[in-house]
Amino acid sequence: MEYLVRSIAAFKDNVGYRVNGIPVTVLAYADDVALVSRNRDGMMKLLDLADRIAAWSGLKFNPRKCATFHVAGGQVRATEFRLGGGTPAVMREGEGYDYLGIPTGYKVEQTPGRLIEQIIENINALDASLLAPWQKIEALNMFLLTKLDFNLR
Repeated sequence: MEYLVRSIAAFKDNVGYRVNGIPVTVLAYADDVALVSRNRDGMMKLLDLADRIAAWSGLKFNPRKCATFHVAGGQVRATEFRLGGGTPAVMREGEGYDYLGIPTGYKVEQTPGRLIEQIIENINALDASLLAPWQKIEALNMFLLTKLDFNLR
């Protein structure tokens, strides 16, 4: 995943957005990856690059576990993209795709309160588990606090 992220971030075709002067084409945390492009052609180039890098490294994307959305002129377009030999789901306005446990999309209603409830439920389940105390702390840090941190940012 590291090579994939670095290769996409280094892509020199000027397809991403600039944030504080820094080009952004990929957002990633662990194995959750989001590609970002200013236009349809740029996204197709990024997806093709991602497919080639995955094939080179022995990985394959599962299009059923991916989703895309294309916003142009303030409207969501029903543009299909190809990835991993298939077509990921095309999201519509108001539909969300969970990225790090948070519904992400265009004009998606996000409810931080529900996320906090889920984290509390997960903490209670973790506490009741048969894991060793150090394993519980590792799981809390790795899985639950990262979701909370992402949501708060």
